[in-house]
Amino acid sequence: MKVLFLDIDGVLNREGTKARIKLPKYAWTCGLDEELLARFLKWREGKDFYIVLSSMWRYHDDLLEYLREEGVEFIDITERGGGFGALHDTIRGVEVANYLQDHPEVTKYAIVDDVKWFLPYQEPFIVYTDPDTGITEDDLKKLDSILDF
Repeated sequence: MKVLFLDIDGVLNREGTKARIKLPKYAWTCGLDEELLARFLKWREGKDFYIVLSSMWRYHDDLLEYLREEGVEFIDITERGGGFGALHDTIRGVEVANYLQDHPEVTKYAIVDDVKWFLPYQEPFIVYTDPDTGITEDDLKKLDSILDF
């Protein structure tokens, strides 16, 4: 089973994204960028992999529902633990490592994120996006390579 650990902010939105979450509680939060979302969903078509959400959005059930409504289907989320503190620079990497340990059925994985909060051995599996541009065609080609598409 192939899995993509997906971040949202800086990946499916970017600096300058005008869209805002349509939920009053999150009026301050950047929504999904239509262009980036369309690019990602088009790339996703016909590929055999599952999405596990690693974004901070996983802490908010209504944001998870918003993602699904916008076509971002995911099968799971990484643990909602961690926080920041001493492990700040590697916290997402620890969460991904824990997920993989708990899910031995995952045979290949890739990570897409705009922040470098991962473990050194995970680097070959990561595509870092630029938060000013979000996910690009080149980023998607790198994901194809990592996931053997």
